[in-house]
Amino acid sequence: MRKVLLGKLGLDAHWRGAAVVAKYLMEKGFEVVYVGNQTPEQLVEAAVQEDPCMIGVSMLSGSHIVLMSKFMQLLQDMEMKDIPVVLGGTIPKQDKVKLHELGVACIYTPGESLDTLEDFIGDMFRLSAKGKR
Repeated sequence: MRKVLLGKLGLDAHWRGAAVVAKYLMEKGFEVVYVGNQTPEQLVEAAVQEDPCMIGVSMLSGSHIVLMSKFMQLLQDMEMKDIPVVLGGTIPKQDKVKLHELGVACIYTPGESLDTLEDFIGDMFRLSAKGKR
């Protein structure tokens, strides 16, 4: 079964978006491991333990650049940079380029259709099946 790790970085108490995405992914046949609020180090450790095919990070705190910079660097340090990372939350348009430069594969913001996420997941697995990621 395809496994997705979902977590929140920092002290963000907003959980609704992560719950909606978790339910959606389960309906699509994914095993979802939700670890709640974590530090970047804890979320990377969870990724090491769970070996997911994708990592979803939810953030509404406004500290997405700082925390995602740290998280993505830690993933790279652990040689896990090939795992696609999806970031969900209130991400200003001007920050999206920086986040993609850090290695975030997809950014999903409130109000977007779940079709956006479905398209990304479909593309990811089509590319993965061809030996690319």
